[in-house]
Amino acid sequence: MKLPLAQAFAALLGLALGSTGAARANTTDLLEVLHKNRTITDAQYAKLKQQAIGEQKTVKPQALAAPQKSFTHLPRIDGYGQFDIPLAVSNASLLGSSTNLRRFYVHIHDQMAPSWAYSTTFGYFSGKTYFVGADVRYSGFRHLTVTGGYFKEPLSLSYLTSPKNLLFPERPLPVMALSPGKKIGVQLATHGDRWTLAGGIFGGGYNQTATSGVAGRWGESVRATVTPWRTPGSLWEVGASYALRMADSNHREVFGYLPESFVVGTKLATTSSIRHVTSFSTRGLETLLQTHAMAVQSEYLMTRVHRADAPALTFPGWYVQASLALTGEQRHFSPSMGTLGGITPRHTVSQGGWGAWELAARYSTLDLNSNDISGGEERNASIGVNWYPEKPLKLMFDAIRILPLQGGPHPRQDSTIIMARLQAAY
Repeated sequence: MKLPLAQAFAALLGLALGSTGAARANTTDLLEVLHKNRTITDAQYAKLKQQAIGEQKTVKPQALAAPQKSFTHLPRIDGYGQFDIPLAVSNASLLGSSTNLRRFYVHIHDQMAPSWAYSTTFGYFSGKTYFVGADVRYSGFRHLTVTGGYFKEPLSLSYLTSPKNLLFPERPLPVMALSPGKKIGVQLATHGDRWTLAGGIFGGGYNQTATSGVAGRWGESVRATVTPWRTPGSLWEVGASYALRMADSNHREVFGYLPESFVVGTKLATTSSIRHVTSFSTRGLETLLQTHAMAVQSEYLMTRVHRADAPALTFPGWYVQASLALTGEQRHFSPSMGTLGGITPRHTVSQGGWGAWELAARYSTLDLNSNDISGGEERNASIGVNWYPEKPLKLMFDAIRILPLQGGPHPRQDSTIIMARLQAAY
């Protein structure tokens, strides 16, 4: 009577414990104790153990309770701020000189669903907030990403580089004067390990208010890059780009930009309003050579302006710039974008190090003199020192020498701008 009762007790206990996967695994341990105490016979022990092992083998992962998904999800928010300080400006009566908050960006972005993502950016400049850009991306196609919204057209290596990763406070003069800028449009982009290709169709820019009686314009842009040589510490990239823009219905355009610094407020090389414009196109060639801590990049841009009642205009520009990280860091290269990123210090100040130190040099030129248009030819020579004490911090010290202009609204004018920038990311 005792053995059948013990057998029943062991079977019921094993069944109760076997109701979950974790408890079922402890059944064999209990049988070991019962068998060692001679509560069950050898035959009963072998039978019950075999039964317990069989039940364990039949447990399916699907039977386990699935973890509940959280429906509370917040987007990722990050950004950075850039504060510019003029240290010295010659000919300040013409150029002006002011301390300013160059950029303060708030970037909101996240993954909405598999293959779907969005981003939007708001900024603050010159005492007011403004809309920087927004886009939605779908990457469900193989090796192809579709982007729609308000974003940069695919043109120029420097223009597609994030402002927080620039070698100097501003992009080269010809890039800013001749690039089409941000527009509302749709873009298709694809890339491999050693090449990129992006192209899209774009409408007008985003404005807070519309100009009465002026219809918007449309255009198209394409950029392709190839990296024929790439090793863990070095690479060589070459690329070409093209952008076509139809004119607004008022058929007027102006080309020009500030002399690579926003601590001044006067454009030295700039055209007057060009009338009867039907369309204009920009062609670009680029190259980038990076070997460990040193990088050299250069671009040539040329804008051709077509007019209804006058000869076409040609505005060329180019630059070459070089950088050397004295502490050995290397800028990150993005294979999907074909652009260089920033520097991450190996030994930060908080870790007892000196942070990262980088030397920079650049020469740029822009010629806005063509036929009956005299916008001036500007040539800038710049040197700089960048210090990265911590990963989110960057301090820039730069000197820009503006050589005497040839033609334009400010002929023979020159200047030297010495400035500093404090950049902090979050």
